[in-house]
Amino acid sequence: MTAELAVAALAYARCGRAIFPVRGKLPLTKHGCLDATTDRHLIALWPWDRATGVGLATGAASQCWVVDIDGERGEASLAALVAQHGPLVETATSHTGGGGRHLVWRWPADRDVRCSASRIGPGLDVRGTGGYVVVPPSRHPSGRRYQWISCVRRFADAPAWLLGIVAPVRPTGPARAPIPPAERIPALRNRVDRWVHHGAWREIEAVEMATEGGRNARLNAAAHALGRYVGGGLLDRAEVVARLTAAAETCGLGARETAKTIASGLAAGKQNPRDRAWVESYLAERGRAA
Repeated sequence: MTAELAVAALAYARCGRAIFPVRGKLPLTKHGCLDATTDRHLIALWPWDRATGVGLATGAASQCWVVDIDGERGEASLAALVAQHGPLVETATSHTGGGGRHLVWRWPADRDVRCSASRIGPGLDVRGTGGYVVVPPSRHPSGRRYQWISCVRRFADAPAWLLGIVAPVRPTGPARAPIPPAERIPALRNRVDRWVHHGAWREIEAVEMATEGGRNARLNAAAHALGRYVGGGLLDRAEVVARLTAAAETCGLGARETAKTIASGLAAGKQNPRDRAWVESYLAERGRAA
């Protein structure tokens, strides 16, 4: 399996898809899908002997996004959407080892497709910016393989109706100092900024992926964590609020609950600020320990 996965990973990379090794569904790289790359030299150094699959980072990094159809429930939801809005076009499609399907679409030039869980329909998850999927020939924890059903060389553009549901056009607000897109973080020159923004994206993605019963607690924890860096002047408060609000909407939290939780978490985090000097000291200590 090791050689097969490494060969597949290099093939994906040659097609411009940013990849990384996974075991089960969990990344084997330090920063998860943020470490995804097309660099064949780095890919060759990764621990494919411990991997069971290939993870593909979705979003601009790989120029694709994915609809993850979870079994019969997801298929029923998709069929209802098609009946209401119109047919889908053929695009790259794979069987997941868990009995579902992945529909892979070309990344749109004018939208930011975000990750979501069952927001567009029960059993229909979306993987976009900051997300990833496991791709063939990976092995699922059940023992079954991921397999391509329809493997077109170029991903198709999603129908306008589907893109409109997944990534509706939103009014633009006033300019803010942005948290960089995940795929641009490695290019930041200062290691403190890289470390802080890696952490920010992990917190945002965790909120997006949160499930019912733990969503509000996850949002509060993320707001508390990022509030420390807002208090230390390393993150812009307005941008953090906007990102966390969008992530909370993605996982299904209501606007009123979201605003209250973010405000409370940020306020608590700012009581224990972490500034540039703190991060530099922490990274230096971690480097000595390593």
